[in-house]
Amino acid sequence: MIRARTSCLLVAALPLLAAVPARADLTACNRTSYRMQVAIGIERRANVETRGWFRLDPGQCSKVLDGALEADMTYVHARTPPAYGSAPLPQNGNESFCVRDSDFEFPDARGCPLSQQARFAPAKPSDSDKGPTISLAEQADYDAGQARLAGIQRLLSIAGYDANPIDGVDGAKTQGALARFLGDRKLAPEAVSQPDFFDRLIATAR
Repeated sequence: MIRARTSCLLVAALPLLAAVPARADLTACNRTSYRMQVAIGIERRANVETRGWFRLDPGQCSKVLDGALEADMTYVHARTPPAYGSAPLPQNGNESFCVRDSDFEFPDARGCPLSQQARFAPAKPSDSDKGPTISLAEQADYDAGQARLAGIQRLLSIAGYDANPIDGVDGAKTQGALARFLGDRKLAPEAVSQPDFFDRLIATAR
């Protein structure tokens, strides 16, 4: 995925950054305003392994591969939950590899029927303080905190609590929508920082 300068997310919308030497775990970071389910492809000497799904809330990072990254190429495929409606990620990657609806690992990701394959795009990791990192991004170029807030705004708006614009800015309109959501569900303000808060938002948005 590479970052595209459009208002929607694209599978070709993630930065293809310089490859880094093998030295640490591979991490994926979600800098979009959508919850992502991510699958990773690792190519070594013409063989491709795939694994998924790694759930990433907006602003969240997660380790997706243990140990040193030894790969000739890395690939990524991402999907969003049905709560968002039509997928914001046109699947226009240029490689097709095996996936399943449930969690999976395919040691030979080309050895399955076409009906079980999904489109993956190349995504060369950047070097970060977490080691090699693949970052999912959108046009707004959010940092982690902005992505999380924009993700909250988006789901509040889908659920009928007007938190527009979806911009990652903590303004009075966002605070009002968030307060109404918490009040309707008799939740304390601390619920916003809990790990299951996006689960609550997505359940309401459905």
